[in-house]
Amino acid sequence: MSKVKGKRVGKKKSDRRWRDPDGKVWASRFEWTVYDTLSRLGCNVRKCTERDSISYSEPKPNVKCMECGSLQCMQERIYTPDLFLIPKGRGNGDGYFIETKGYFARDKRILFRCFRNDRQDIDLRLILESDHWTTKGKTRLSQYAERYLPNTPCHVWNGDIPDDWK
Repeated sequence: MSKVKGKRVGKKKSDRRWRDPDGKVWASRFEWTVYDTLSRLGCNVRKCTERDSISYSEPKPNVKCMECGSLQCMQERIYTPDLFLIPKGRGNGDGYFIETKGYFARDKRILFRCFRNDRQDIDLRLILESDHWTTKGKTRLSQYAERYLPNTPCHVWNGDIPDDWK
């Protein structure tokens, strides 16, 4: 078994941040693993920053606007994807975003679903570490993505991405 490069940054069990050998901090070891593997395969991939942030609106049910009295309120939110990949043969800005997910908790799935419903114009693809159950033995994460995340290609990580994504 080869020694893992990098180390965990967080001290708490819930803190999954990971420091790579170059000193850059990632949200998780899985996110770094996907980036590292894709860059070794020759893909033009980079970590997203604040300049890649995308705004979207999240509906807030059972909330009354204090100014107009409307019951249809929205909250502005900002989403920053994990990675940006430019396929071979395309221009610099002609790529797509990648979101990597190890464990996809319910509250994060709900926020991600709001984002996808509001911003279907964004080319975003989902890479899952494993196809775990989202409900009590009824729905796997890939089935959830197919059903509730329109126009979001989903791939369970096997050490590479599909050829048509490259």
